[in-house]
Amino acid sequence: DELVLKNPEGKALLSYRHTVKAPPEGVDAAYGRAGYVHPLKTLSGKVLTTIQPADHYHHYGLWNPWTHVEYKGKLYDLWNIGDKKGTVRFIEFEDIFQNEKEAGFEAIHDHVIFDGANETVIIRENWRISISQLDDKRYICDIRSTLTPTTDTDVILKEYRYAGLGFRATPE
Repeated sequence: DELVLKNPEGKALLSYRHTVKAPPEGVDAAYGRAGYVHPLKTLSGKVLTTIQPADHYHHYGLWNPWTHVEYKGKLYDLWNIGDKKGTVRFIEFEDIFQNEKEAGFEAIHDHVIFDGANETVIIRENWRISISQLDDKRYICDIRSTLTPTTDTDVILKEYRYAGLGFRATPE
């Protein structure tokens, strides 16, 4: 269900969910999602992220969807998944690594649009995340996202007030 990255002392710092997490009971199944980080923790164990808050069921810790995606003259939304215009799906791990300096993974995501009963993968994403401890009080979480169109048609990521890498913090 999830891949856990730990520091050299064995503390779990980051979990990556690669199977679909269903929304809370009574909420539309369209809000289910995989391919995100939660929880992200401090070295002392404090959780920094949250998922599926009651006011935004489509928020998932640390995730990377786009809000206004133009494809073949139509606008799609892969962030607000309750609108059922698109989503981002985990496909597979390309690499999982851990050594004395860092731990991490590379995951493949498909960015999918919905047009009626049809689904089209328009972007393939390689997500590389690693953690490296700097000292006994600090660590780095490095995130690299590479987006590649999957068809010959242009994919335009339109300007909007929010999109791309999202971070949903806890209320605290």
